[in-house]
Amino acid sequence: MITKFRSENNGRPFFVLFDEKERIIELLTYYSYFLNCLKLFSPNSLESYVQDVKMLANFLLVNSGFIGINYSILFKTANAASVNNFLSSRKLQGSSDNTLRSCDRRLKYFFDWLYSFRSGENLNISQNPYHDGKLKTPHPNRKSKKFLTYIHVAEFLKEFESEHDRAYGHFMYDTGARVSEVVRVMISDLPNPNNFPEDFLFYPIIIKGSKGRGGIYKERDCLISKVALLRTWRYFNNWIKPNIDSKRFKGKNIPVFFNSEGNPVKHKTVTDLYLKKSIRLIEDGKMTDNIHPHRLRHGAGYSIMMSNLGKDMIEKLLIVKRQFGHNQIKSTEPYASIPIEIIHRIREINMDTTVLDRYEEAQYIYDRTLTLK
Repeated sequence: MITKFRSENNGRPFFVLFDEKERIIELLTYYSYFLNCLKLFSPNSLESYVQDVKMLANFLLVNSGFIGINYSILFKTANAASVNNFLSSRKLQGSSDNTLRSCDRRLKYFFDWLYSFRSGENLNISQNPYHDGKLKTPHPNRKSKKFLTYIHVAEFLKEFESEHDRAYGHFMYDTGARVSEVVRVMISDLPNPNNFPEDFLFYPIIIKGSKGRGGIYKERDCLISKVALLRTWRYFNNWIKPNIDSKRFKGKNIPVFFNSEGNPVKHKTVTDLYLKKSIRLIEDGKMTDNIHPHRLRHGAGYSIMMSNLGKDMIEKLLIVKRQFGHNQIKSTEPYASIPIEIIHRIREINMDTTVLDRYEEAQYIYDRTLTLK
């Protein structure tokens, strides 16, 4: 069992871990507090680091053959073979290559800490399962993202009756924001078109990233089309502002996106809603594949690669990198896995029309999904 607490010193979470007899596992709890004080990881990442180590502990305990063994001793007896066996067991349980790689990286971080002076255990570093500095799992192959066009987006969003669901879907595709980032967009984050020249087609908008260190969200500058921005303002002014609880948000920044019950939308709710809608549309024969909210982000990446933003492939990749908040260009490279000329030709053949520009795509989605409901 893992219980979450919040540190009085910095307000960040740390975790107290218990064994099967509800006794505190001191070593892992101390490790959790070390991560808390380090301020290098976001709160969600902190929990993942602790969870993976606890899963390894349970695996080692089951396979140790000992009852009531001290967890400190348990980890000291772990070697490269036992860690490999644990990762293999997770693969058999269905974990993806990316998930295993992340788990492998977190376990290495734990053992490097355990065999350092920071843990206070005074261990022989040569006994560290990761003493060679290498991860156990191969680097996962970078596959191209699932292709999604503005036509797919429009056909999907128009199936929702609520402008709540359509508005943040259009926002995600237009800006490339993650669903977890969309829920953090505040009214103060939206640019005011009146402060810019009338002929502007795109506006700068600040998106609060998902993976900030020390509990602080990393902000990045993105572009939002005039069409999507005006829709977002229209949505807020017509659907949210007249019905908002003024007492609840008095003196506070107001989120832009709400659900139909009048509460700020949560990213898990969006994910579940989109997947359920996808399943229903597949059953009705209107779609052939699920649309996870993250596919809207992938679609935005491909849309930028096909747009007139940027004079060549390299410049387009750099725009996607900046728009998406990628730390390294290798995270952006999959969007260039399909030659742009081939994508253009495929779309021209299938649609018998010219390729639309990114601004025209936004207008297309708006025209086919906006209703007065």
